[in-house]
Amino acid sequence: MKVRPLALALIATIAAAPLAALAAWPTNGTSAVVVSAAPGDQVLPEIATLPDGGYYVAWLDGGAGFGNGFDVRLQRYDRNGNALWAAGGILVADRDLSYETHYDLDRDANGNAVLAYRFRDANGILQLAAAKIAPDGTQAWGSGVIVSAATSDVQTADVAATGDGGTVVAWLDNSGKEVLQKLDANGQAMWGAGVNITAPTGAFAFPADLQGSGDGVIASFVIQGRSTGNQLWAQKYDAAGQPLWSPSYVKLWDSTTTGNIPQGYFPEFVEDGAGGAVFCWQYGFGASGSDIRAQHVLADGSERYAHNGVALSTDASQYRKQVDCSYDGKTGDIYALWREMGTVSADYSGVYAQRVDMDGNRAWGETGEVLVPIDINAYSSLIAMPARNGFIAQWATDSATLDNEPLQAAAIKSDGQPAWRRPIVQYKRFDGWVTRVAAAPTRVGGAVFVWENNPLGISGEADLMMQKVGAFGGVGSPGN
Repeated sequence: MKVRPLALALIATIAAAPLAALAAWPTNGTSAVVVSAAPGDQVLPEIATLPDGGYYVAWLDGGAGFGNGFDVRLQRYDRNGNALWAAGGILVADRDLSYETHYDLDRDANGNAVLAYRFRDANGILQLAAAKIAPDGTQAWGSGVIVSAATSDVQTADVAATGDGGTVVAWLDNSGKEVLQKLDANGQAMWGAGVNITAPTGAFAFPADLQGSGDGVIASFVIQGRSTGNQLWAQKYDAAGQPLWSPSYVKLWDSTTTGNIPQGYFPEFVEDGAGGAVFCWQYGFGASGSDIRAQHVLADGSERYAHNGVALSTDASQYRKQVDCSYDGKTGDIYALWREMGTVSADYSGVYAQRVDMDGNRAWGETGEVLVPIDINAYSSLIAMPARNGFIAQWATDSATLDNEPLQAAAIKSDGQPAWRRPIVQYKRFDGWVTRVAAAPTRVGGAVFVWENNPLGISGEADLMMQKVGAFGGVGSPGN
């Protein structure tokens, strides 16, 4: 499944494949597991956890030469980082795309990987397609099923597994609306012509994120229009595709005076394990700066905090962006991680964090905890991951003085103090610029990261790397 709150139990088991005698995880930051180093760019990794402690990793294979690829590939790994299928994984979809917008990966209740992606139909139109891959590598839906019937190219592809073994896919239709469809275990459509999310007149509904919740799903989307501004909305659907929250949706951010959701920004959220969801987002007015907020929508669609969310910092002298959140279902705490922007230069920034308790209080002070003080570096790829009694933060450092882009992680306890002996662990310190990082928690409180690594910084040279940081902060630490 996609990343879940730590308190949510994994409800399915699959037979574990025999583990290799030696662990694949390198035990320092000077090397990593190579997911793919095939010719051309290997890009946009996705990762999903398995009940046996292993992982599915998906990516797009750009192939050698322009326009020869962005094929969808999938590999399965055991908990020690050993690939369980042939080198290069399974070819899920053979495509001839010269660019890609978005595809998605999840894991269903039976341990199958489910994917959604764009695929050309017989008329050359990019439709929404889906595939299901069993733990043994069998392609359960053959070469995949085309779900949409658009008259021109669809633009996005999202997927979420449901607790009853179904799969919900979503896409942006050519008419400017988001469409959801549920597939049964055999890949057959269950919601007729699909469920439409339609924006107000003169606006568009752009998919933001999709997460399974019970036998249904929660969908978030950005409304973009001149009359509405850019807003963040959400809706929950049951197993039959019926809306469970307000018929007019839950409007997480609809302020027309404080700032818009940035153009082209589609924030992800976390399902809370109890039928609700936790959202964090960035908003603002362009060059005048931006800020960040959080909200917890309960299972009945009510907002736990004040409408338009809780500000994660009250410091008006600086601005904030690139927020990501984790959630602890046992305590009701939200952990937020973001990039704090300095006022000296647009390149100056730091890494900050905040804990919001279930009553909406900023538990780490009005401005949060400082993980990295503001300096000359640019920080990116910020990810917040669940961990025991706190969370794991990760970020990339774009340094003006280094020839590579280090990847770093830190575990922070609920009291704001470091949980590891080394407060910040640098798990990637070899050559290569980082474009995208995906992450998944281990079963015992660590995390696995997979990223694009480009040692030359030019097109056609990006490879995929993967590394684990254990529950106690050890790089490649075996057994945790």
